[in-house]
Amino acid sequence: KQKAEANKNEKRIEALSIYLRELRNAYGLTQFEVSKEIKVHRNTLIRIENNHCFSLYHLYILADFYDIPISQLFREIE
Repeated sequence: KQKAEANKNEKRIEALSIYLRELRNAYGLTQFEVSKEIKVHRNTLIRIENNHCFSLYHLYILADFYDIPISQLFREIE
């Protein structure tokens, strides 16, 4: 059961990373442009978008930047 839950959570995190990358692309922005606007290092944004590392703090900053409710980032995946 733990392995199934871990796998489900990994898929959620992956979906969140993909969503953030697609959102940036939909805005027609580069990682450099977004990182400059939200005042984080570009490598931080790369890690966020590639499913490696992000904090709730970064998610709030990105939700504000893209003008979306934070809850939209946590929508359930199929």
